[in-house]
Amino acid sequence: MPSVVLASRAHLCLLDDVRESKHSQLMCQEKRDKGLCPYYHDIEDEIPIIAGIDELVQFGKQYQRCPYFCSRNNFYKSPFIVCTYNYILDPKVENVTVGKMSDLHQTLLVFDEAHNVDNVVVDAQTLTLSLDTLELATISLNRLSKLLSIEASKRPLENEYKRLVEGLKHSELTKETEEERQKLFSNKKTTKRIEEENDIPIDTITSIQFVILMKGIVNFFREKLREAPIHKKQHINEHHSIPIKSVVDSFCDSLALTPEIVSLIPLRLHLLIKALGDEYGGRQDVKGDSFYYDDLYLVADFAALLCSCQEGFSYVPDVVKMDKDNCFHCVLNLICVDAANAIQPTLNKFHSIVFTSGTLSPLKTYINILGLNNVVEEKQITSSFSNTRRICPLFVTKGFDSISITSQTPDTSGTEVKQDRILFSSQYTYRSNRLIIHSYGRLIVELSKTVPDGILCFFPSYSYMNICISYWDEMKIIESIYLNKLIFVESNDGEETSLAFQNYRLACHTGKGAILFCVTRGRLSEGINFTNHLARAVLIIGAPYLQSEILTIKERIEYLDNKKVISKDDYLIFDAMRTCNQCVGRCIRGKNDYAVAIYADKRYRFNDSKIISSMPQWIVDALEKRFTDISADQSIKLTKEFLMNMSYLFNNQPNLKSQKGKTIWTLEDIHKEQLSSFNE
Repeated sequence: MPSVVLASRAHLCLLDDVRESKHSQLMCQEKRDKGLCPYYHDIEDEIPIIAGIDELVQFGKQYQRCPYFCSRNNFYKSPFIVCTYNYILDPKVENVTVGKMSDLHQTLLVFDEAHNVDNVVVDAQTLTLSLDTLELATISLNRLSKLLSIEASKRPLENEYKRLVEGLKHSELTKETEEERQKLFSNKKTTKRIEEENDIPIDTITSIQFVILMKGIVNFFREKLREAPIHKKQHINEHHSIPIKSVVDSFCDSLALTPEIVSLIPLRLHLLIKALGDEYGGRQDVKGDSFYYDDLYLVADFAALLCSCQEGFSYVPDVVKMDKDNCFHCVLNLICVDAANAIQPTLNKFHSIVFTSGTLSPLKTYINILGLNNVVEEKQITSSFSNTRRICPLFVTKGFDSISITSQTPDTSGTEVKQDRILFSSQYTYRSNRLIIHSYGRLIVELSKTVPDGILCFFPSYSYMNICISYWDEMKIIESIYLNKLIFVESNDGEETSLAFQNYRLACHTGKGAILFCVTRGRLSEGINFTNHLARAVLIIGAPYLQSEILTIKERIEYLDNKKVISKDDYLIFDAMRTCNQCVGRCIRGKNDYAVAIYADKRYRFNDSKIISSMPQWIVDALEKRFTDISADQSIKLTKEFLMNMSYLFNNQPNLKSQKGKTIWTLEDIHKEQLSSFNE
């Protein structure tokens, strides 16, 4: 089937400096405006029938065409479009790509790997302002003031007014360029309402007045930042959010604006900067090489979203510790707390939507969180994994090390001393417990002796991973691991992580194997395939529960709890287990893959229905009672047993007849399923 992929310049641009730039969009536009891009021509030409990233890049190099714009200008012709979530769920991106298609109401939308859709929606519509942002926005406004004072800028400003008025009347602003910044949270109804109510339209404000207005907006938020420490001190043990309506009323009253007009500010700002010819700091008559307006746009977007959002958002001033200087800073958070409310405008555009994932469990929870009220069918696909059991899940709750427990005997005056195994846990109170960290280290050492090829080891956070590695180095555990396997570590830096992954693969392919230390919710926990011998074991150290005291997380959990969507405890378990499921899923990517999955924490319990119901069926089918609540040495024994059995498995493949009606369907099975669906 003909298909095309939508991807960013980071994947498709053929110019190294543009592809690697933080401001690739503006650098690309600058080169195109100055005629410096040798590939930007004939972009309407036909592209390969199957136009994936590799095919587009190869096509671009062969025919000297820009793969990025060839994709953007031809995707609407294809019956099959592949893109990342942000092309569908982020309003800023969706409005200039998929949202421009006229036949979305006849389109089937498929969310693959849909287990994380709710988080993507929430993140796309959550904004934060800091004092640094406001200071940089002020610098941008001062630059605009200087540009407006220059006589040469008068001519393009007249064109700006004409284009703005024409654009609002005919809604054709986006046709000038696919890069044109969209109205983030406004629509045609907003413009019509302004005309009907005889409000002061945004185009009657001169450019100088508009800059003054933007300075007023910046000053308003600066004043709110000054109030943040007082607000936090007064509500230290209470609900931190402020009713949005009161903030919007204060904002509009202080600036003499209506919410409808505020929603148009991001568009007006973009048109002004474009009319001045300064989108990429290109004006030479004002100092500021490589000058960008990102922070000023963020302020405008924040104001527009604040005045446009209704139910499902929280406005929260806060004081947080920043990583850059390890100091406390005031911030203003506009948090999307309701994924269901945020995703509905997108879902309403399409004819049908399919959510699919190998770790979409439990289905009812996803349906509730996303507010899917008109679900036609929900189904768990059966798998042949339960027959061949190529995954061996182990709940390891106790370590190798023992501790002495002294207790007073009730019937005598003496004391009783018992030896008990140390319990595994990554809870905050145990983060620095050297006995627990030592037991985790010993478990890795024994696994490195037992498991061939590659081992993935996931930590709940970067900080805990660094603590463990530091302690293990002191305890000579790292040295013991090196006797069996090489060690590679994921970092916050994307390039370092990519290099570590490449060398890990090389070690597994050519040497005695390696261990890759990763972080749950990190770069390597999703989207990377560790097929075959790249992961014969996955070790999850601790339980990756969210830090519920982080304000953005706390606000969302409280909202879901208050709305009776899902309770706080249930949500924390659900989110932790879907994170674990994704980590384990890295090692099962094909029919010949097999691996041991070790959950090392006392909180993984076989009799906890919330834990089990949050695991996908292909893992639950392989989970036996004897695999749970075991010690570290028992897990090593079971690992050896499983790997030994797997070494003989492929000589004794299961009878294909046993898969009939499950993973192998005949024409009769298909007709039967269709009839069943029709009757429902």
